[in-house]
Amino acid sequence: MVKVFLSSVIGYFFDEFGRKIMLALAYTILAISLALMPGQTTIFPGLLLCRLLYAFGQLIMIVNPLLGDYVEDKYKGRGGSIQYTAGTIGCLLAIKLQQYFIKSFELDQLFYVSSAIVVAAGIIIVSCVRGGKYYNYEPSKKEEVGEEQVESTLQKLIYGFKMAANPWILLGYLTGFIVRGESYLIGNVIYLWNGTFYDKEHHQDAVQRSSEMNEVQFYSAIFSGLVFTYFIDRWNKGTLVLLANVLFVFSLLALIYIDNPASQLSLYAFAILGIGVACAFVLGYYIIARYSCHVHRGKASGAFSVIGNVSIWVCLVLGGYLFTYWKNAQFSLYILLSLIHISEPTRLLSISYAVFCLKKK
Repeated sequence: MVKVFLSSVIGYFFDEFGRKIMLALAYTILAISLALMPGQTTIFPGLLLCRLLYAFGQLIMIVNPLLGDYVEDKYKGRGGSIQYTAGTIGCLLAIKLQQYFIKSFELDQLFYVSSAIVVAAGIIIVSCVRGGKYYNYEPSKKEEVGEEQVESTLQKLIYGFKMAANPWILLGYLTGFIVRGESYLIGNVIYLWNGTFYDKEHHQDAVQRSSEMNEVQFYSAIFSGLVFTYFIDRWNKGTLVLLANVLFVFSLLALIYIDNPASQLSLYAFAILGIGVACAFVLGYYIIARYSCHVHRGKASGAFSVIGNVSIWVCLVLGGYLFTYWKNAQFSLYILLSLIHISEPTRLLSISYAVFCLKKK
């Protein structure tokens, strides 16, 4: 909930104070919250406040719009692909390192080591970011949205949502809503599905199978992200959104008809789903970085984060509720959302084709 309410504010701060200050603040908050957690003796308010503080620092990292600032337009798709792939690899490394650290350190020591790693990473990264309000700005760019000046603070806070008047920004927001919610929903369904399939005596088998499914999706997404570094800047973005949704629908339909999570077919379905997730994530990053105005890019990233986090919250609540009645209800829900999502790039493609025909005449 912290991420839903504060994303727009953080995006506004990025535009007002610059990227370097905000990133330094993020690493400081993350390091402090991790260092304070072992000393908490109660869940409320101590541990809860530390967790909220950590979520705030994490949110600043998520909202930061550096991709749009530093990467040229013709390489922004490639940059988004590298950003997503690096993030996915980081998730896998974090899981592996956590397993190693748990064996090597006591629990409180683990938090202190993590805090030290955050401090070291923060010093390196923040020192590489330029101070002030730096943008790799191209004055000739006509596609930027929102170049007008916004005066009042309230208008600045909501301006990211007003930028959705541009169809490309709207497509980016829709893509973020679909893929952020779907990625969390599927992760939740994996454990629920295996937990209901295996009995209590085989609980460890359920955990093992869930880990295998997640790893297949992760590795598929990493490979796809690397492949997209070549294609993303060469292919039509509306076409790629259609491709991502086709992969979503195909893999989710397959999961509906697969009753046994232990079957090999379920792993194939999650591999295809991983490709679609990678494609949608990269496109979301690219569209916001490419088509938002440089002076309001933080606000667009904030609105993008709000929409994605709303999707996560809705899917976790609604998805868990639906699962109690029908396992496939969650899959069916996202098939419906993917079909709705397809309508926007289809409209953009039809407009582009109409313009092409008129020019040809």
